[in-house]
Amino acid sequence: MLGILLRLALIATLLAASACKSQPRSDPPMQEQTAQGESGDFDYYLLALSWAPNFCASHSGSANECGSGRHVAFVVHGLWPQAERGRLDEPCQHTSPVAADVVRYALNFYPDAGLVQHEWQCHGVYSGLSAADYFAKVGKAYQGLQVPAAISGMTADTEVRTADLLRQFERANAAPEGSFVASCHDGELVGVEACFSKDLKLRRCSPAQHGCKGELLMRAPR
Repeated sequence: MLGILLRLALIATLLAASACKSQPRSDPPMQEQTAQGESGDFDYYLLALSWAPNFCASHSGSANECGSGRHVAFVVHGLWPQAERGRLDEPCQHTSPVAADVVRYALNFYPDAGLVQHEWQCHGVYSGLSAADYFAKVGKAYQGLQVPAAISGMTADTEVRTADLLRQFERANAAPEGSFVASCHDGELVGVEACFSKDLKLRRCSPAQHGCKGELLMRAPR
């Protein structure tokens, strides 16, 4: 009798082990670069352009952005999915690296590869697009935007009224009023942000987007 009981216990153990092996893994797979499963649940894009001369005056930055004699003006900081209520509060994701050919393309408008990877992990994954499609959209938005001639031709440091700066961008791009906002720090321009619909038409920014006012210092490209 004892032998039969031992044999039954052994069979039960083997069946349990077999059942465990057939169960799927409970830990989630690493999120792929294509960000499958991201909903793209947002209302519009914010294209953030950093004014490199002001940034480089207080940061070393990359040689592409801050190298002497390069005369860099605006560079892309990011293309950020937004909600009408304000900026999305989404954590950066653990993703596989952006493919090398996509990074090479993105470096036409981003100052360095590290920022490309960061922007994908923290913003691009929420677009619902693949990395290649997302950075193609960044490039299309950036290359289709006209920088006012008075700014692109700057040769000396200038104090500019924020309202005038934004109106120049609106006129240069035949954009609706309120399509641009400015960010600043300690009385200096940090950047200009443009609001785009999902199909990259300039549109009025959400009232939740608060920009700077008053006079801002713009250092000339060096």
